Amino acid sequence: MAWYHLHLHPQAHGSQHFPEYSLVPERASHPRAAAIEIRRSRTGDAEAAMLCATAGVGATLTLDVGHKVSRNDGVPLRIQCRVHTISDGSFVMLDAGAQGTRVEQGLTVVVSIGSIRLVIRSRPAFEWDTGIYSAFGLRLEEAALVFVKSPSHFRVSFSPHARRILLADTPGPTCPNMRRLVFRNVTRPLFPLDIAEPKGSK
Repeated sequence: MAWYHLHLHPQAHGSQHFPEYSLVPERASHPRAAAIEIRRSRTGDAEAAMLCATAGVGATLTLDVGHKVSRNDGVPLRIQCRVHTISDGSFVMLDAGAQGTRVEQGLTVVVSIGSIRLVIRSRPAFEWDTGIYSAFGLRLEEAALVFVKSPSHFRVSFSPHARRILLADTPGPTCPNMRRLVFRNVTRPLFPLDIAEPKGSK
């Protein structure tokens, strides 16, 4: 049985570090999915996208992706990849909630790192629609793992493909877990960080 791990990764413009989610579907229709665990992931990185586009479809190259803005929570990852597709990154959302909305995320490429398929885009965009993959030739049902980062609305589009959803508490400046954020110029107590313990709890 194959499973999808959804992980949206908009790093190039400082919007990285939304919570990480996993989706586990009932089954994968593609016979290779469970065997080779094809993975789908996305990252925002205009520099890497341009390098791939310049190299051209079919080219193999080594480049650093992600964490080009905020380096407090990680560093760019060096990968060796093969370029599969190059596009202008434009697509129309078709799933419920934002259907009809056109997304313009700039130069977008799909590369492979072994069995992993990585979508590299130039500009950030809402991650509410399965088109973030399908618009670029990647079908969810053919993947074992699909990564996405999104606070909550992703559920409308991706939950129908899932048997369960797994959440990961990831770090970063936009982490939804306030207790993981560093506050330097605030007065205390600060709700909900400093919740008084009930009397007699000690």
